[in-house]
Amino acid sequence: MQEVSREVVDRSQKRLQHNIDGLQSLARCRSMTDFVEAQTTLLRDNLEQTVENSRRLAELTIRITEEATRTVTEQADKTAERIRRAA
Repeated sequence: MQEVSREVVDRSQKRLQHNIDGLQSLARCRSMTDFVEAQTTLLRDNLEQTVENSRRLAELTIRITEEATRTVTEQADKTAERIRRAA
């Protein structure tokens, strides 16, 4: 879970910095054409980043779930073996 938390914080910081850079780019625009182009780029990049972030967090969640399931199964098997030996 710590890995997921770190990943979320890291990606959030990167996204914030990217958005700040994008807003600065918008502020430097001198024409409506430049503004629309900068805004389109910012929106497209944000959408791509959202998809990538979602994909990465889903991968991490699946991996963590698989590890947890494996651990629980191993513990259940050990417990069942102890019970069989005791019987």
